[in-house]
Amino acid sequence: MKILLKSLMWLNCALFALVTHAQIASKLQHITVSSKLVGGPVDVQIYLPFDFDVNRKEPYSTLYTTAGESRFDVLKAEVDWLSHTSFSPIPQLVIVRVPKLNFAGADKLSDQAYFALLARVLASEVEPTLIRQFNLSPFKVIEGYSSRAAIALNLLGKMPGYFQGAILSAPVWSQLPKQLKEDISDNIAKGELTNNLYISLGSFDENRPFFAALAVSKRHQHLMLEDLSQHHYHVGAQLALRHGLQHILGAIKLQDYAQFDKSGLNGLREYHQKLEQRYGYSIDIKANQLALGQYLFAQGNTILGKNAFDELLTTMPNSVIYNLRYGQTLLNAGDTTQATLQLKRALLLATEQKNEEAKQYIEQVLSRL
Repeated sequence: MKILLKSLMWLNCALFALVTHAQIASKLQHITVSSKLVGGPVDVQIYLPFDFDVNRKEPYSTLYTTAGESRFDVLKAEVDWLSHTSFSPIPQLVIVRVPKLNFAGADKLSDQAYFALLARVLASEVEPTLIRQFNLSPFKVIEGYSSRAAIALNLLGKMPGYFQGAILSAPVWSQLPKQLKEDISDNIAKGELTNNLYISLGSFDENRPFFAALAVSKRHQHLMLEDLSQHHYHVGAQLALRHGLQHILGAIKLQDYAQFDKSGLNGLREYHQKLEQRYGYSIDIKANQLALGQYLFAQGNTILGKNAFDELLTTMPNSVIYNLRYGQTLLNAGDTTQATLQLKRALLLATEQKNEEAKQYIEQVLSRL
């Protein structure tokens, strides 16, 4: 196990060395939606991953956030950090800030009327606009923290089936209307609020009875309840976001490959078929296939490991990174001859593609042999 961990850490650091200088901050886009429902424009802020590709084969899932100004920059940075490499714990996300409706008479609407209108605007006007401009998957997650979790809860109640996941960080249950609390608790118990749900308990004890009641009635397959009351209010917000994202999206980025010891690549393909059923779209297998090949070699199962790498390189023969990672995996396995050939192949590709960082790194690796 120590050899495996050391091997994977070295390989991951190799890739990280090639992206250390990259700017990973997400890019802001302003979208103005002409809304017939409110009789005027609706301004929406969209944040795209640093290397967003509208033509990428695998679409991007969406995180809708209700975060205010004081928290949003921290949230954005956390999502960027957790998703910016191929071995990150979650996939890259498009972040959408839930817009505020500004029109004459908006302040006179009741909360229920306002959220009903906002739900209609999001579903029938905002989402079609986003789909036309960005490469989005059908998988949408909404998140809210503390009092702003009430926004997320109201939208979940008004838009059944619209969001496939929700992260409710320290929601202020005690301040919610009685009927809304009862409806939410009932829907959570039935597994009908959303398919993938994370709820944390914050440091305010008045919310504990509602949290405890949810724990007793838990029958939801993909519901995670976490007591973070021992942490400071602000610290708990960060932990909940991180844990919620990993709970809902972590299955896409595998951590445990022991389940494929005997089945190898065929087992991984079956796993990805289950992912498609859960998330509603086809998820690119290559990142998990690369990690599987490394794992199998580290376990001494070179036949299945070679099969995973060979098919990966058949699919992506001109990938510098995949050729480099295969060469390093062979080197770790003690096959210096084949490793040298594979690393020279990676060096040739880096030279042809004028990738100077990769070229210098591979030359350093070869010089040590």
